[in-house]
Amino acid sequence: MPDVNNLKAMAKLLNVSMDYLLDDEEKINFDETKETIDLASYEKTGKCRDKKDAACYMKYKMLKQSIL
Repeated sequence: MPDVNNLKAMAKLLNVSMDYLLDDEEKINFDETKETIDLASYEKTGKCRDKKDAACYMKYKMLKQSIL
């Protein structure tokens, strides 16, 4: 089970409530959480294996800063 801060981050990232994440009965429809990402605007750096990793890392980093 993730800690509260990770649950908050996941809920915000998926645009759902923490209750929704903790409910075993419902499944998340990931089609509703997709967004267009321009991979050309990201660079492979550090631990990122490719531009997709870089995009995910930046999204998580921005999300984490908005929670704190």
